[in-house]
Amino acid sequence: MPMISSAFSRFRPRASVLSVAALVMAVGLLLGKLWILWPTLS
Repeated sequence: MPMISSAFSRFRPRASVLSVAALVMAVGLLLGKLWILWPTLS
């Protein structure tokens, strides 16, 4: 964990915010696909 936090602290705040936004978007897209495919699977 400390290695990850130190690596994140090296980045600029803007880059970290963009990376978090990209991660949230990826999770949202994955949940959206699961939400759409769930009726067909069950």
